[in-house]
Amino acid sequence: MTPRRLLPAAAALLAVAGLSACSLLTQKGNVFDLEVGTCLTMAEFAEGETFTDVPTKECTEAHDAEVIWRGDATTADYDQLAFQTQAEEDCPAAMESYVGPNWGDTNLGYSYIYPDQKAWDSGERALTCYAATLDNQPTLTASVKDTAL
Repeated sequence: MTPRRLLPAAAALLAVAGLSACSLLTQKGNVFDLEVGTCLTMAEFAEGETFTDVPTKECTEAHDAEVIWRGDATTADYDQLAFQTQAEEDCPAAMESYVGPNWGDTNLGYSYIYPDQKAWDSGERALTCYAATLDNQPTLTASVKDTAL
C-alpha cells in the first residue's frame, strides 16, 4: 500500500483569520477547535487559502472530509516546512489507525491544516489531519472510521 496524499492544491491549507465562501446557513467550526470525527466540506478551499472556519456537517449528510487526527506542532518556532514534515509523518499513521490498514484501497486520501504566522503568533499550535475523497466530491454519507479494516 502506498500512502496517497491529496493533490498538493488541497494539502497546503493554512488556518488563519479570514472568511470562507460558505453559505451563512452552513454550520461552521473553527479550525483550531475541530475534534476527531468531525465531518467537513473542504473542497471549496484552494491551495494557500486562509480561513478560520470550515463548513461542518453531520456525518450522515453529504460531505467530503473527516478529521482523523489532531495534535500540536512539535517545532518551537514558526516553520511551514516543519509543519508539513510532521503532517506527512502523522497523517498516514492516522489514516491507518482511524480509517483502517487498507485505506490505500479506498477513494480516500489525506490532507492537513496548520496555522499561519498570525495564528502562530497568537498561540495556535494545532495541526489537523483529515481524510477526504480523492475527487473532492461530497459523496460520503457516513463516518470513514474503520471503513478499511
